[in-house]
Amino acid sequence: MLENVGLHEKYAIDRLVGNGSFSIVYRATERSCGRTVAVKALRREVYDSTSHQYADSEVCAMGRLWSHPNIVSVHTVEPGDDDYIAYIVMEYVDGGSLRRQLQGGALHIRDALAYAYDICASLAYAHGEKVVHRDVKPRNVLLTSSRVAKVSDFGVAQVRDVHHDYASTFAGTRRYMAPEQYEEKYDHRVDIYAAGILLWEMATGEYPFMAASQDLIRRAKDAEPEPPSWLPDDVRGILRSS
Repeated sequence: MLENVGLHEKYAIDRLVGNGSFSIVYRATERSCGRTVAVKALRREVYDSTSHQYADSEVCAMGRLWSHPNIVSVHTVEPGDDDYIAYIVMEYVDGGSLRRQLQGGALHIRDALAYAYDICASLAYAHGEKVVHRDVKPRNVLLTSSRVAKVSDFGVAQVRDVHHDYASTFAGTRRYMAPEQYEEKYDHRVDIYAAGILLWEMATGEYPFMAASQDLIRRAKDAEPEPPSWLPDDVRGILRSS
């Protein structure tokens, strides 16, 4: 349980909802207004003593994106302590993650297409604001109880300015990374690539590339996997074009 006194004065911590190597997430209630929120505590041991880059980049990105219905809103950032560098207070999404949904295999094609539409809508908006997510994956897509998908975790986002069309730093999760990300010069299309991988997984329950090493994943640039024949023709066409 979180021990930060200042945080507890503002938020009543309800329960743990996520525990990863970079952060731990609790559901909480904001005492001043009764609003349900998620509190993401960023583990200090993961970052150096002066680094607030993760929190700063997430807040910088979310400051541009707070109004979109398919992007998880960040409300504020509370100061850290000995255990955590910062506490990001954000919108609570009540339906779990896409990763959890995919643990049961392929989704109903209607749900897969609806979630893909939501993900693409969020990315189109982010790209219009010159924000590249760079780490689109099932864990970073949260689902509401009414079956709306929301993209979260812009902590590795690249906020591009008008003078730089390409990002030039290595970030992302290997399984969902476009080959260009290994070359460390890429643009918003790496997010579109990852969204295509997600749609494939949602529709088939499988990953499109059987790659066990970084070299094989790099070769995915030239690969054209064939969608399963049992999918509807229009869905197969979408997967081919993605």
